[in-house]
Amino acid sequence: MHTPWGEAQTIDIIAEGIFEVTTASRGGIMLDEKRRAAMPAYMRNASFAGASAYEEDCDWCTAALVFEKEFRAFYKHKNIKEIDGIFTLVKNTLRLWHPDVCEAFFGVILKPGESAKRDKQQFNRGNTNN
Repeated sequence: MHTPWGEAQTIDIIAEGIFEVTTASRGGIMLDEKRRAAMPAYMRNASFAGASAYEEDCDWCTAALVFEKEFRAFYKHKNIKEIDGIFTLVKNTLRLWHPDVCEAFFGVILKPGESAKRDKQQFNRGNTNN
């Protein structure tokens, strides 16, 4: 499988149309067109270069939240014990790296200090003329 990060070295099928891939340098979650279309519009652009690829460090959390049932079943099948801990990480990753998406998905307003990225955005807006 070709990915935005190069040729896949490993491919795990999480569920139909959802793949976890690794390459020599990177990896992440790949979605087929049907799965990508099922993502909320505001989450589709949280992907790598607007493709159906969700990078392993910061972007994978969006696909994991939208398809939580499928990810939980995959982890259970792989006999991973700390599934709830993984989803705590998923939510924290979303909050830290995609504050706008986090607010839209959970219907919350993040407070100062809850997202370094949001704090930096607000600092930059408030200091544009400095």
